[in-house]
Amino acid sequence: MKVLFITNVPSPYRVDFFNEIGKYVDLTVLFERNNAKSRNDEWMSNNFKNFKYHFLKGIEYGDDAVISFEAKKYLKDKYDIVLFGNYHTINSIISSRYCIKHKIPYGLSIDGIFKHENENKFKLKLKRKMFSNSEFLVTTGDYSVDVNKYYGGMNNYIYPFTSIHSSYVIDKPITIEEKTKLKEKLGLKKKTILFVGQFVHRKGIDLLFQIYSKLEEYELVMIGGNLSDEYIKLKESMGLNIKTISFLDKKSLEEYYLASDVFLLPTREDQWGLVINEALAKGLPVVSSNMCLACHEMLAGCGEMVDVLDIDKYVDCIKNILTLPYDKYYEMQTNAINISKEYTIEKMAKRHLEIFEDVISKR
Repeated sequence: MKVLFITNVPSPYRVDFFNEIGKYVDLTVLFERNNAKSRNDEWMSNNFKNFKYHFLKGIEYGDDAVISFEAKKYLKDKYDIVLFGNYHTINSIISSRYCIKHKIPYGLSIDGIFKHENENKFKLKLKRKMFSNSEFLVTTGDYSVDVNKYYGGMNNYIYPFTSIHSSYVIDKPITIEEKTKLKEKLGLKKKTILFVGQFVHRKGIDLLFQIYSKLEEYELVMIGGNLSDEYIKLKESMGLNIKTISFLDKKSLEEYYLASDVFLLPTREDQWGLVINEALAKGLPVVSSNMCLACHEMLAGCGEMVDVLDIDKYVDCIKNILTLPYDKYYEMQTNAINISKEYTIEKMAKRHLEIFEDVISKR
């Protein structure tokens, strides 16, 4: 089976997925860019093993996209499956129009999507054109399916979206003694609230500060960037003592997931929220805003979903989790691990293979 996948940048989780599904299909990937402006270069992956790849030549714009007509050259070849990983870039719009004109079936891969009120009419028209002409869509859950249908995408398949391999998921929660040793190693002296993500407005950093201002009996660790001058001033004006870490390698980050006691993500919008997958895989209960699609699919019995601006509700949920009797907390940890076992790169790849075979069989 020959598959062409067109996406923006070689993010680590995408490259891991391509390497895994490349074991089962003849895969070619077209990347728009080799990096995103908003990302640390160390975050990207060039571990290309089980697939062919090409970086499109063109005019770079925005954070991670390019204006290019080069994809047409590849679309002229015969592929059993053509899949777009972005529906919003100019390259994807140009390439999908080429597919429509030349009657080349294509699918859309949607990690997650929100319906925006008062959406620009021109953008809405372009989106509906691309969605309604797609042969199929692969998406991450029922919430996204409903939005896809709003935009005209009717033939939806659901798959378990993730960034982790099965080997990343622990078998059972670590013991109290193991957690205590990790806390000592990392210099954590209290029960710990963990945030992982970019230190930007979209991730709700100001909300994070407001929440923590009511939880200072605990420790807050933020990993994933450097605070801007604006956020430094805000933190100091609120008198908050927060441990911030700009970047960690995978192994060091795992230690923080294991040593922490609750994961907090007050994001204003995340198409999915892969950090939730990572936290749950280490048995870490999660409190997330409702603007993160992973929380709609993965938090049953292992976390809480909160209206994005409800500061007091975040505080109550975190306090409830951190004051649970050990057996109840252990149950949440176990639920987190069990859910994570269903969301692995291996299962993600096998599900895509099933989808591709089903799509082809119905032509």
